[in-house]
Amino acid sequence: MENSTWVVGGIMSGSSLDGVDYTVSKFNYSKDKWTFNIQSTNTVPLPKHLVEELKKSDSYSIKKLKFLDDLYGRYLGEAVNKINKTQKLIPSIIGLHGHTVFHEPKRGFSTQIANASIIANIINIEVISDFRNPNIGLGGQGAPLVPIGDKMLFESYKYCLNLGGIANISSKESDGRILAFDISYCNQALNYLANQLNLEYDNEGKIAESGKLDYELLKSLNSDPFLNLVGAKSLNNQDFKLKYKQNLDDCSSVANALFTYCEFISNHISKFLVIEGSTCLVTGGGAFNSFLMGLLKSKTKVKIFVPSSTIIESKESLIFAFLALLKKLNIPNVLAEYTGAQSDCISGTSYKPIEM
Repeated sequence: MENSTWVVGGIMSGSSLDGVDYTVSKFNYSKDKWTFNIQSTNTVPLPKHLVEELKKSDSYSIKKLKFLDDLYGRYLGEAVNKINKTQKLIPSIIGLHGHTVFHEPKRGFSTQIANASIIANIINIEVISDFRNPNIGLGGQGAPLVPIGDKMLFESYKYCLNLGGIANISSKESDGRILAFDISYCNQALNYLANQLNLEYDNEGKIAESGKLDYELLKSLNSDPFLNLVGAKSLNNQDFKLKYKQNLDDCSSVANALFTYCEFISNHISKFLVIEGSTCLVTGGGAFNSFLMGLLKSKTKVKIFVPSSTIIESKESLIFAFLALLKKLNIPNVLAEYTGAQSDCISGTSYKPIEM
C-alpha cells in the first residue's frame, strides 16, 4: 500500500438541504500517513419540489418513502454523471451519504435515502453507502462519521468543528484517541428562521447581527437535556421539529431569534474549546456566518482557523470518499472510541453497476 494513490469521489447530502456536495480527490498513503488533494468540487442544487419532499419524508408511508429513495438516487446519479462527463478525472469508487430521514440509534437503526444502486448504474461506478448501521449494530451511535477523517487527514488540528445542519466536534486527545459528538442543531435552526423571511439563509449573519437577545428563548434552548449528556451522542432531525421549532416561532422577531440562536450555539461550542493556544478547524456552511464566527472567537482562547472555501464546503464529501476508500481497503473506518460501539468496524455497503 506504500506510496499508493487512489482517485475517489464523495457525495454528501446534509440536513440543511442547501445542495448536495460532490467532491473528487486523490488520496495517497506514504510513510504511515494519509494525504489528500481535492481535484474537483461541485454543489448539486436541489429543486424546490425535491427539497419539500425530503423535508416531509419522515411522515411518508414505506411505499412513498421507497419511491422518494429511488427518485432522489436517480436525480443525484444523473447530476453526478453529467459532472463526470465534463471533468477528466473519474473516480474509481464513490462514497455516498444520502439524506437522513430517521436516526434512532437507541432503537437500532438509521435511515438515509438516495438509492445507491441506481446511482451506481447511472454513473457506472461502484458506490459505497450506509456507513451508520453496522456501527449501530455494535451498540454505537452511528454518528458522527467524519472523525476518522479528522484523525487521519487533518491531524494538525486539536479540534475540528463542523457547522452544518448540526454542529459537531472532534477532539484529539493526548493519548491518541479522538472524541467526537454532536453539540446541537446549527444551520437547521438558522436556515429555518431565514426561511420565514423567504431567504435560503442569513447571509454572513447580517440579520442575526441586527437582532437582540431574547432571554426567554435562550432559557428555553438551554433546557434541552441533550446538552448535558456526556460521551457519544447524536441528534436526529425529528427532535428539531419537536423541541425547537415552536420555541423559535414564539420569539418576538426573526432577527431576535437568529441573534439568540447564534448566542446559544456559540456558548455551547465554546465549552468544548478549552485548550488555550490550540487550533480549531471550522468547516461547514456556518463558517461563512461572520456574526456567529465573531461570537465564537470572543468566547474562547483557542485559535479558530477558517480554511479556504473549497475545504469549508467539501470537507464532509471529502471524508465520505475517504470512508469508502478505507472500506475498499478493508481498514476500520468507524471507530468505537467516538461512537460508543463495542468495537471498531469496517462500515459501508457496496453497490456495483450491473454488467451488461
